[in-house]
Amino acid sequence: MRIIPTIPEIIFGMGCKLPSTVSILDIGCGISFLSQHIPADIHVAFDAYRPYLENIKTDISYVPVQGKAQDISKIFLPNSFDMVIATDILEHLVKKDALKVIVDMEVIARKVIYVEMPETYIPQNIDIWGLGGHYWQTHRSTGEWSKGELEKLGFTVSRREYKMSDVKRHEDSIDPNIIKLDGVKIL
Repeated sequence: MRIIPTIPEIIFGMGCKLPSTVSILDIGCGISFLSQHIPADIHVAFDAYRPYLENIKTDISYVPVQGKAQDISKIFLPNSFDMVIATDILEHLVKKDALKVIVDMEVIARKVIYVEMPETYIPQNIDIWGLGGHYWQTHRSTGEWSKGELEKLGFTVSRREYKMSDVKRHEDSIDPNIIKLDGVKIL
């Protein structure tokens, strides 16, 4: 059994104190909905692909909202959520769109934003959950992110080794051992 740290454990391990959160927006949550491991009264699961929202694996209450990450500033008002997270989603966007999403996250969040992405180049164009979302699973800026770049954007950043699950991601075989970047910005 793989032991995967939760977002609060990652943030604490980076030397940051996670502010108390009443509301969380989880952008590009997929079916794994990682914000479920963060204590909050309100969890909003946001994803562009409806079948992911319909198949979220969780026991907590949440509000599903369908939309593209690039449109969050059109959907949510400034200071709408205590915490806004984007885990393993920004690499699915072209870089300029992903950078805009980060700016929009800062506007929508009241207290903290958290991003997570692979630093390692990973080709991916197959829906790892088998729900037909190949377009949404395609990586468009993987391998284009660095610790220094996120730090220039004001994040506290850590690099960590990570072993991806053994699922088909691309026509070619892929080394499952990668480096992930975790970035937190306390506002």
